[in-house]
Amino acid sequence: MSDCIKGVLFDLDQTLLNRDESLIRFLSWQYSALSLSAEGISEHAYQKEFINEDKNGSVWKDKVYSKLISVFNIEGYSQDFLLRQYIERFRDHCVEVNGASKLINKLRHAALPMGIVTNGKSPFQEKNIESLGWNNDFKVILVSENVGLRKPSTEIFLLACQGLGVSPSQTLFVGDNPKSDIMGAKDAGLQTFFLKTKYHNHCDGADFTGTDLNLVSQVIFGFDSTTN
Repeated sequence: MSDCIKGVLFDLDQTLLNRDESLIRFLSWQYSALSLSAEGISEHAYQKEFINEDKNGSVWKDKVYSKLISVFNIEGYSQDFLLRQYIERFRDHCVEVNGASKLINKLRHAALPMGIVTNGKSPFQEKNIESLGWNNDFKVILVSENVGLRKPSTEIFLLACQGLGVSPSQTLFVGDNPKSDIMGAKDAGLQTFFLKTKYHNHCDGADFTGTDLNLVSQVIFGFDSTTN
């Protein structure tokens, strides 16, 4: 195991949580629950419009649902009702990124303290983490709305390191966004692992770069990282 990494922090969406697949599953459920087929709305069109307006999670869902109601002329359901469904039921459809649980288990067995630093709404993000069964694995869970800080602010990364009880220079941050994750963590003095996705496939300045979470294990434990 690397002597220079004593703690690990993760982004959530698209890093540990497969938000794309989770969103598709939720939207499929919502489409059926609302019986939108009876209004002549196709499931594919509903999902496509939502995803387009959502912009990879950067737009809050009140605006997304307002647009969907307008585009599809949805009657009988208010923006507030649809938003409440999203807030309360998205957690039921959460799916992890491949290899997330395996990596978390390995870090736990190695007694490396772990945390999550994510931008987003609270307690929405905490509920998603809980639904995946991880809330007891993380010593620190910081959600931007709850703590009043937002990535790439260095303060939120330093607060997370303080919670881990590990210096920034000995903490590895794993994230998929070049600016909010990697730049922010680097500015705070952390080591960084850039996880490539279809949204971001290039990042200057990351200490490590890879396409899957198994490579994070290799960075921390060395290239013989097949043991559980």
